[in-house]
Amino acid sequence: MQFAIMFFASGSENAAAERYDLILDIAARFERVGFSAIWVPERHFDTFGAIFPNPCLMLSALAARTERIQLRAGSLVSPLHDVIRVFEDWSVLDHLSRGRCSLSFGSGWNANDFVFFPELYQRRREHMWRQIKEIRAMWRGEPILRQNGIGQRVEVRPLPRPWSATPDIWVTSSGQIETVREAGRQGAKVFTHLIGKDVELLACSIKAYRRSLDETGRRDDGRFALMLHTCVAPSDAAARSVARAPLKRYLRSAIALEEAAARVGGRISGGRRGVPQDLDSDVIDELLELSVERYLDLSLIGSPERCLRVIETMASVGVDEIACLVDFGPSDEAIMESLELLSGIAQRGRVLVHR
Repeated sequence: MQFAIMFFASGSENAAAERYDLILDIAARFERVGFSAIWVPERHFDTFGAIFPNPCLMLSALAARTERIQLRAGSLVSPLHDVIRVFEDWSVLDHLSRGRCSLSFGSGWNANDFVFFPELYQRRREHMWRQIKEIRAMWRGEPILRQNGIGQRVEVRPLPRPWSATPDIWVTSSGQIETVREAGRQGAKVFTHLIGKDVELLACSIKAYRRSLDETGRRDDGRFALMLHTCVAPSDAAARSVARAPLKRYLRSAIALEEAAARVGGRISGGRRGVPQDLDSDVIDELLELSVERYLDLSLIGSPERCLRVIETMASVGVDEIACLVDFGPSDEAIMESLELLSGIAQRGRVLVHR
């Protein structure tokens, strides 16, 4: 089992510089105690994830402040970008980091995000898989065919050639079983969460992924990472006291984003079709309380002893890495304390839950 740190702050666009400083400080400090990676997302046009419109820029800054830790986009919403520019940007980052960058591709779900390429929204999944193949081809130095400014079809070879021999490709899955199967067929790693699913469904997803890897002879290429909200404190009561109110605000912000997406007739996260409802505020508050309780049970929010039990459970169903989402609202001091305690858990976890 490995442990990574994930950032996905909400509502912090008015304090972006301070949030960036915190991320840089955490990365430099905690790569020395064994964390394997830093994950940052891609988000547009909403306070939920507002400071992360371009993961490559954030990870480039992190490349200059770190030496060992992996730098990962989780996820890069690739249908919002020209694949050639994706290759060029990430090739530069691959050099800056000396081969430490990874791309977790996502197809996107929010119709409003597709103002960049509106024609791709309905076929975004197929387009994402095609882009992964094109990235791998360009990484090998193969040309890509495009039309130039005077209508001619020309071959172009994007530069610079990457530092690494092969790209480290992940796919972000919201739970659809066919996504993890296709990731296995393509030899990609998988990054997921527990939104809308429990440990049993997670285990089924991992089994389907491993079977797909086996069928294509790619078992050695596989890896399965899980994002969990994280707030470790000396006791369960202390952790819940610190995390409960910020977590509720965080979930309210996420619901507002999905509600806005549903109102334009698009999908919500996980590919589900949303149905906007004008619910009474008391009902919404009650639903949020139930969601908070679920996350408190299925998370790394608690004492070191409780968190270690959760880690053992996740390892038992086949999780290879936990991406610890730390900036969902606790204070900077609480985040730092949590990571210090988590580093101790990580050391114990390598012994107790090694697969």
